[in-house]
Amino acid sequence: MTTTEVVTYNPSPLPVRIDKNFAFHISSFNSLFGEDSKLIKAIIFYMAINFQEKDLFGFHKLDPKEFCEKLKYHQSHLSYIHKNPFFLTHDPNAQKLIELEEKHGRNSVHRTWSTILENALYILTNRSFIDDYRVRKQNKTVVETQRFNFIDSIRFEHVKTGKTKKTIYYYKPNPLFEDNLRTYFIGSFTNHFASLRQNNLDDSYLNLLNRINNATSNRLTGIQFSIGAIAEILNISEYKRFTQYKRKVTDKFKTLKPFLDSHFKGLELTWIKPSSVTAASALIESIAVPHNKVNYENIALITWELYTKEEIATSNQKTYDNIFDTELNRNIIKAYFDTHEGKLLNTEEEHKKDRFYKWVLSSNDMELKKATYITTYGAIKKHQISVKQHATSYLKTLFYISTIQEKHNCIQFEKNCIRLSLKGKHIIFNQLYELTNYFMEQWPTQIRNIPNSKIA
Repeated sequence: MTTTEVVTYNPSPLPVRIDKNFAFHISSFNSLFGEDSKLIKAIIFYMAINFQEKDLFGFHKLDPKEFCEKLKYHQSHLSYIHKNPFFLTHDPNAQKLIELEEKHGRNSVHRTWSTILENALYILTNRSFIDDYRVRKQNKTVVETQRFNFIDSIRFEHVKTGKTKKTIYYYKPNPLFEDNLRTYFIGSFTNHFASLRQNNLDDSYLNLLNRINNATSNRLTGIQFSIGAIAEILNISEYKRFTQYKRKVTDKFKTLKPFLDSHFKGLELTWIKPSSVTAASALIESIAVPHNKVNYENIALITWELYTKEEIATSNQKTYDNIFDTELNRNIIKAYFDTHEGKLLNTEEEHKKDRFYKWVLSSNDMELKKATYITTYGAIKKHQISVKQHATSYLKTLFYISTIQEKHNCIQFEKNCIRLSLKGKHIIFNQLYELTNYFMEQWPTQIRNIPNSKIA
């Protein structure tokens, strides 16, 4: 009996793009939301994952099971009723809503936003807590709004699974948030963020990631902190004995360092005297004027090595290639949904996906597909050089995939992935653009030799 090899096309995905506003304001969540803050931050992180990796169809769905698996939460805990849900004080009709829920049940349209998860979603929709939300416009960072919600609207649906029902949440994200995931972001890793929550270092991870990233963009190789400032970033309470205070900072940084090493090379924490503080190559954060008379090392200096211009260019190219791929994927889907809206009314999500895949690999609407490619290319690449040649290559790739599928029936469009079965191997793709990229890599000559008349 032969064993079929199963491989994932992209086993080492790129970092998740995180809104810089989220990272910049990460420390303020605890003071604003207390015990709810960690879950609220995890939902914002999940929305970024959804935008980049999962939800290119634009359903904006949060399935509690998938959310918990991704961010390492216990689903049963999130389904508990919150001891003081925000809607009770925010909604003037709260008491009437509770009475309707008691009459019709939790699995009715009168369900209130009462669980721990629902309360966090309701807060993200109904409470503004960033006063200076920043966006990137024409290579300038500007303050766009002083009242910002991450989610514009939220709803739920009860979905039948076997003999039971489960609740799925659908959200409409603030368009500024999604724009920033294209233009004003830092890269982070989901596993890092989720794992560090157990050590209460998830905030510290994003905080230092953002600070070091900003310093690096200015070609600096270090940041100097007072012991109080670095302790606050690492969520350490002040110790009466200085040696204990300093040791605790050092130990916490050692725990955090392996996660930051994924982003920066040569990262180190050393202690220096105030008299050694200099702005020559390091950013000075929260340090008073140096006192030469202080003879002990109470300044934390975090240093790193700069990447070469070639390394930075390679990394940036991967990131922006991914942005183009995901935006093209998203726009092709939108073009189909907009053009065939009448046929898709009252159609379930999975059937919409099936119809899209049949359409995108067909010879229908080739001019629409080409126009979508050209428009996306100009919007992301900011130029039109060789765009028609690239669009032609893309359409030829779709045509080649369709001919292979007709001949071998080797591509299965499953619920959360695309499966290609060839020569005893199953290759798993998360998105259509991964499948097209794979075919371009494996069969460039065959694709190039397809006559232009085939895609006219």
